[in-house]
Amino acid sequence: MRDVGVDWVLWAPFSDTKLRYVVRSASAQREELVHRREVAVVSSLSPRGAFIELSEPLEEGSSLRIEMDLGGALYRGFGRVVYAQSESRAGTSEPTGVGVTFYGAGREEERLLRKSIGELEFRFRP
Repeated sequence: MRDVGVDWVLWAPFSDTKLRYVVRSASAQREELVHRREVAVVSSLSPRGAFIELSEPLEEGSSLRIEMDLGGALYRGFGRVVYAQSESRAGTSEPTGVGVTFYGAGREEERLLRKSIGELEFRFRP
């Protein structure tokens, strides 16, 4: 398909989120996609992944570079979107965003992440 000039394909049935993602990505220049940055809120964090609040969630399977300030130290790694929450469920106030699993971090970054999570858990123990 790429040989004939097709870069993006969307097969039915598709969600509104997937349609917005494909249209936005197809109309963007490659440089814009590579260098796109967004500051986001991490509302759930574990050593293996996180929920990242985004106004327009990425498509499942997308990869993203993640940098987080963890108490003055910088975590750098990658995440793969495993699910997207595009609309709040009826009667709830859940934010829109993506659930990601982490990969590509070194031992030092993983140690930093576990230490920071341990310190956060300690604050809420009785």
